[in-house]
Amino acid sequence: MRALICLLIGLIQINPVIEKFILDYRASYENKLSLYNNPQLKYVPEIQNLCDQHSWDKLSSSQRRDSLFTYLLNPSLYDDFALDLLRREYYIFPMGTMENVPEDQKHIITGPVQYKNWYYYEVLCPLIDYLNDHDVEFVFSIANLLDYGTLNGRWWTIEGNSLLILLYDKDNNKYYSVDAQKFISEMAPKEYFGVFFTNRCIEK
Repeated sequence: MRALICLLIGLIQINPVIEKFILDYRASYENKLSLYNNPQLKYVPEIQNLCDQHSWDKLSSSQRRDSLFTYLLNPSLYDDFALDLLRREYYIFPMGTMENVPEDQKHIITGPVQYKNWYYYEVLCPLIDYLNDHDVEFVFSIANLLDYGTLNGRWWTIEGNSLLILLYDKDNNKYYSVDAQKFISEMAPKEYFGVFFTNRCIEK
């Protein structure tokens, strides 16, 4: 009986905006399947809904915390990179952020990238480990939520019907997940919401 009550409470507490976001993300990703068509790769796009949003720019950090998921509905997915989880390699879209590129060349992916720097070993390798160890349907980032080089909160995942954010365990060099709603509502510092950020939006 107690387990049933806990389950019902959990269902009641599900944020309908997050539920809609998950549905919207699946639809947006499905629209890119002609581009994300290599089954060997795990594509990691970036959501750019917070770019060119003047109303978002005018909000305080607390207002951004409260309204973030509303801004993320109907996500706009932009090419970022992809991972080969088996071979622990990564691929990039070198033309995706350049202006005046013909449409048929924008989404060309190249790799595996041979040069391995700190970002590969300290950020991508732990991400690859997490993706190999968990049943992750989608993994992505969101432009203008956090400085590019920071490990905590950069990666979001959809696992089943759950929206999660990955946090970094420095001692063990690994990621662990927390509920996205809990992170945004209770754990994220105000800097996370673009009070100080590196603009990663693609120039239109």
